[in-house]
Amino acid sequence: MPKKAQKAMVVLDLTGGLPRIETSKNVHSITEVDSTILVVHFAVPFRDELYRCDVIPSEPVRFDIKARSKDGIGVKLATPWPRRVKIVCEQI
Repeated sequence: MPKKAQKAMVVLDLTGGLPRIETSKNVHSITEVDSTILVVHFAVPFRDELYRCDVIPSEPVRFDIKARSKDGIGVKLATPWPRRVKIVCEQI
């Protein structure tokens, strides 16, 4: 039987001063770097850096993947930030 692909998912509320996790799967925590980059820290690291991520903001906004490791991913969102954002990652 093929091994199931590892996944991580988080929905963030960005309306307050700091990002707040609304719901998550395989996400340990979120940190904000320089008020521009959100770093998602995985609870269980991926086996390598070859995974894909979808960033789904509640309002149209530009974003860029700034860093990727087995332990997490950094996402830069343009300002003003959307009210909410969903980030879904899956090992490929």
